[in-house]
Amino acid sequence: MTKSKYPQLPKLPKNFLTAGLALLTLILVVTSL
Repeated sequence: MTKSKYPQLPKLPKNFLTAGLALLTLILVVTSL
């Protein structure tokens, strides 16, 4: 089930990882205001 749901999980590009990190930082900044 999980394998077919996320087949490309180990093959995520660095762009996605960087975007996720930036989004997380943005959320933390917005919630701290």
